Amino acid sequence: MKSSRETLTKMIPPATGSGVTGGPALRRRPAVRLWILTAAAAAVILSCSPEGDGRQTIAVSILPQRYLLERIAGDRFHIAVMIPAGYSPESSEVTPGQMKEIARAVIYFRVGPIPFERSRMAGFIQANPAMIVTDTSRGIPLIEGDGSHHGGADPHVWVSPKSGRIMARHMMETLIAFDPGSRKLYERNFRALAADIDRLDRRLAETLRPCRGGRFIVYHPAWAYLARDYGLVQVPVEHQGKSPAPSRIGDIIRLARSEGIRTVFVQRQSPTDTAEAIAGDIGGTLVTLDPLSPDWPGEMERAAAAIAKSAR
Repeated sequence: MKSSRETLTKMIPPATGSGVTGGPALRRRPAVRLWILTAAAAAVILSCSPEGDGRQTIAVSILPQRYLLERIAGDRFHIAVMIPAGYSPESSEVTPGQMKEIARAVIYFRVGPIPFERSRMAGFIQANPAMIVTDTSRGIPLIEGDGSHHGGADPHVWVSPKSGRIMARHMMETLIAFDPGSRKLYERNFRALAADIDRLDRRLAETLRPCRGGRFIVYHPAWAYLARDYGLVQVPVEHQGKSPAPSRIGDIIRLARSEGIRTVFVQRQSPTDTAEAIAGDIGGTLVTLDPLSPDWPGEMERAAAAIAKSAR
């Protein structure tokens, strides 16, 4: 396991110049002993769940990550989600309460390339230098430079079972390094999760096979990894996070008419006015998908079924 924090940082540094390391020396130096015990207690308190149940806190960026982590770790940790339901990784703000969660977190599982993390991770690490940070996108072939985003890689790496399996493995490996005594539990839970993801992958492949090579129209380009992994073409309306120009809207309408596409996909976190106008012009309908749903496998199946009906 490699992460941006290669070692588990000790919460209390050794005393310098005193020669005090513990045992009888601590009894001779009650002030030093009191300081060490107080610091240790503070470290434990800071890392514990806000519910006061003694669990340590792990932070993640999005709700689909919480699903994967809960499948591997069960309820052993309090999981703090930085981007709550209804908010977007492109614009979500961090609340004071969330910064308290970051300050007590022992691990942060990054998605990888999402804008939220690029703009805030340095501040999170500054607030909690001892926090282990793992980029769960390592090993996922990123989609680069398609013009749909503000430069760099497409950030929506989690919207495919193949990517989700890689992300889950990184979580398992980090948990084992942090808590080796629970290795068997994490490995057993990961195997069960991986088997479920593999079955999901096979179901999606079967659902999408008849429309392989087909196109589907989305307002916000969130489904490129699913499209790539199952041989489809995502056609985004939005371009680089901005509303489309009239010429772009015209191109989309002409494509839809020529290929018989009658569905425009939107998501809960994006505006729908332009998508509604396009759907009206082509005599089609809007269908809402939620790539940030906490029900990650369920949303993958719903998305695949809806795309299979619309792709041409």
